[in-house]
Amino acid sequence: MSTPADPGTNPDPGTDPRSGPGPGTDLSAGPGTDPGTDPGAGPGTDPGIGRGPVLGRPRVSLRAQVAAATEEADRLVADGLWDVAAEDADLAHRAAGSLATVIGPPDYQEMLPGLARLEHLREALAVLALATARTHGHLAWLLAATSHALTPVLQWRALTADPDHAFGTVLPTTGELADAEHAIRHLHTVLARIPAHTDGTDAAGCDEPDTPP
Repeated sequence: MSTPADPGTNPDPGTDPRSGPGPGTDLSAGPGTDPGTDPGAGPGTDPGIGRGPVLGRPRVSLRAQVAAATEEADRLVADGLWDVAAEDADLAHRAAGSLATVIGPPDYQEMLPGLARLEHLREALAVLALATARTHGHLAWLLAATSHALTPVLQWRALTADPDHAFGTVLPTTGELADAEHAIRHLHTVLARIPAHTDGTDAAGCDEPDTPP
């Protein structure tokens, strides 16, 4: 009769000794993936729990998604398909000013702690939500599209927590915070240069926008 295996020398086949940090571990030091998981999985995996892609880990940069929406807006204006009303231009410019207030230049933002940077990003989303609520048509659609691109910010948290009890939120990396901030600066530039050309003049003839934050 065979001798039973020594339970002290055989790990449970259902567990992985590489399973990574347990609850309460500060995950902010890593690149956003569990150090025990396959590094080839990329930043689309939730650190520490291995559940695959989550909303808080976009595979396409937020800046690229926002840029795609703003490029469409530029084309519509240039092709004469979006004749911007004066009140919409004013709203866009006021929203741009508010975005510049909450998201400062890169050297300033990068000196802030992660908690403050996340607060500023959430305030920027609030600016976009309020502006969207106050208009209809192309400007509302642009604001909604860019807000949607930035929704992963709502899945980010600044405090460590057991991932199973954190409502699906994840800790953003410094690179992800910078990406979101760059996206908002780009949106600020586009909103600040939206012209009111109700007389049918070409948007290309408008003045250049102010220097972005």
